[in-house]
Amino acid sequence: MTNYLSAFTTPWVLTGGVVVVVAALLLTWLVRRPLATTGRRAAFFGFAATGGAVAVVTLFREPPQIWCTSCLVADWGLPRLLNGQLGTEGLLNVALFVPVAFFAVLVWRTPVVTVLVAALGSLLIELLQPMWGVGVNDLTDLVTNLAGAMIGSAAAAVVLLIADSLTARRFLTGRTVRVVVGLLVVAAVVIGIPVGLATYRQNHAHAQLTQLFAGTTVADYHRHADTDWVAKERVFKAQNGTPSEVGYATSTVARTRYTWTTFGLTHCLTAEWTRIAFSVTDEVGANCRTPFHS
Repeated sequence: MTNYLSAFTTPWVLTGGVVVVVAALLLTWLVRRPLATTGRRAAFFGFAATGGAVAVVTLFREPPQIWCTSCLVADWGLPRLLNGQLGTEGLLNVALFVPVAFFAVLVWRTPVVTVLVAALGSLLIELLQPMWGVGVNDLTDLVTNLAGAMIGSAAAAVVLLIADSLTARRFLTGRTVRVVVGLLVVAAVVIGIPVGLATYRQNHAHAQLTQLFAGTTVADYHRHADTDWVAKERVFKAQNGTPSEVGYATSTVARTRYTWTTFGLTHCLTAEWTRIAFSVTDEVGANCRTPFHS
């Protein structure tokens, strides 16, 4: 975490932050009449300031290099998502788009449009970064930015619903239904995409392992594991995100567990050779960390 903080507290970023705040104040003052109320003006300032902050930390966290169109080497394939890790960087990418979407919805009351614009903005950033010389394009960043925008928009929709209900002094049935449906959609996307990707990886790896070792036994394992099976395993791991591996073998059984973490979700496969057959078992979560050599 310290490394990330130091990257975002450089003189270049801090100077950009000051410029953003001043520009946000000036812009808010210029549009103060159309915004009409103090609350909307405050929300607009929040939108301008956080939007500017997104631009600074993604495009101007270091001095830009020479414009380089040949540096735009896009790789938007599924493997980039399957290798997505929800570590500090992933969480920061989510958090980056939460406030700007939150304030945008408070100002314009358009959650769906806000999410779409945020997605386009994130795509533009990913395209500009390599040409600007301050990063590379990454499909994982697009997904985490989109998740942040959806969370921020959903939170603002709830805030507006509560505020409008208090102002009207009645329960806004239709509006509440729409907000609840929206929250369910956000939850389905934010939770469903990681679960779907992790499950896809596990199913793909399961099928590949089964194809590679179908019909083999523990005798085959002892005969080939350290020779011609090495190449097979190397290909399997390379095509499945280089999972961690742990295993053991006796004269009667051999087991190897392959474990992946995709967006914070842990999935694993246990390949087992016995005297009569080969099989693959799927596990998730804590089950991937339990001992299996008994």
